[in-house]
Amino acid sequence: MGDVASNTVTNTAWQTFLEPDADTVPFTGVGRTRGSFIALSAFFFAVVGLGATLTGLLAWPGVVLGGLAALLALIGLITGGRPRRTGRGVALLALLFGVGAVVLGVLAIGGHLSWLSQHVDEVQRVRTWLDAHVRWPHWF
Repeated sequence: MGDVASNTVTNTAWQTFLEPDADTVPFTGVGRTRGSFIALSAFFFAVVGLGATLTGLLAWPGVVLGGLAALLALIGLITGGRPRRTGRGVALLALLFGVGAVVLGVLAIGGHLSWLSQHVDEVQRVRTWLDAHVRWPHWF
C-alpha cells in the first residue's frame, strides 16, 4: 500500500509539472505584430494635405487630402484595436494633422487668415524674404 500512495503523489507532481497554472506560465512572446496600413496611409495623406494647405495656392487639394486622411485615420483607430495590430498612435497623429489641414484650408479659402491666402504663392514669398534677410550661398 505504501507504493500506491507514493505513485499517487508522483503522478500529481508530474501533472503539476506538465500542466502548470496560467499564473506560472512564463511569457514567451506574442509573435510578430503587424502595423496598420490604413493608419500609415492616413498619416501620409495628412502630411501631404497639411503641406499643400500651407502653400496657400493648393488650399483646395489640401482640404480634400486632409478630409481623406481624417476619414482613414478614424478607420485606422478602429482597426488598430485588434489583437496584434499596431498603429493607433500613427492614426491619432494623422487625425490631428488631417483635421488641422481641413481647418487651415477652409480658413484660407474663406480669406480669414491674412498670412495665408489663395491668391499669393506663400512659398515664393517666404523664399524672397529669406533671400533678403539671410545670407545664403548662391548655389541654392
